[in-house]
Amino acid sequence: MIGVPLGELLRAHEPGDDDDVRALRRHVWRRRALQALAATAAGSVAMTLFIVAWVFMPPPESLTSQPASSGVRIEDRHGVLLRSTRAEDGSRTRWVPIGEMDPDVILAFVAVEDRRFWDQGGIDARAIARAARDNIREGRIVSGASTITMQLARLLQPGARGWTSKAREALWALRLERHLGKQQILEEYLNRVHLGQAAVGVGAASALYFGAAASELSVGESAMLAGLAHAPSRDNPLVSPRRAVARRAVA
Repeated sequence: MIGVPLGELLRAHEPGDDDDVRALRRHVWRRRALQALAATAAGSVAMTLFIVAWVFMPPPESLTSQPASSGVRIEDRHGVLLRSTRAEDGSRTRWVPIGEMDPDVILAFVAVEDRRFWDQGGIDARAIARAARDNIREGRIVSGASTITMQLARLLQPGARGWTSKAREALWALRLERHLGKQQILEEYLNRVHLGQAAVGVGAASALYFGAAASELSVGESAMLAGLAHAPSRDNPLVSPRRAVARRAVA
């Protein structure tokens, strides 16, 4: 039977050859299944190797470059802000090195947005499991399990929300954690997070809401800023002082 096409063999079989035909069919389908499995495994290995190589590549320097324009600031001789204008895109921005931020600001954002920030490598497996449980229980998306690093990835490369974007953010989080380190990730995040009223970053938000620098905030003010990251346009104190205070209590 070697070298005979399967179609001809099946058409030419004798009535008593049914068992042989069925055995041959099983053999052919088994071989095709093994070939498909091997191709799938090879593709998975190739994709895994590509992702690992991509994660180990340093991100482009332009990705984390500071905003080109942060508006005009007028200060007195003591450094007190007298007046400022918005940036070209309409935002209020002021880049503040992490060493000049009040420690309470950093603690508040980590406590509210990513309690395990210092212990995980960009993706929090516990948070993902908890989010999956909550989403299944509610029958809809109620939790996204985004770490601070994943949020930074979204701020650096904005895009439509969805499962595809979540996967992209997770991969970028692994890459950022690999090359930037925790301190730089926090500095990038705290200077890029949107905090309502077009305020971008804790420096601009501190000046707007409290008339103070990010190094001069109280524990309560730090907690209020951290609470704004969840819904900045709705919960900021200029729109709804009541909701802002409620979010501060959660922080």
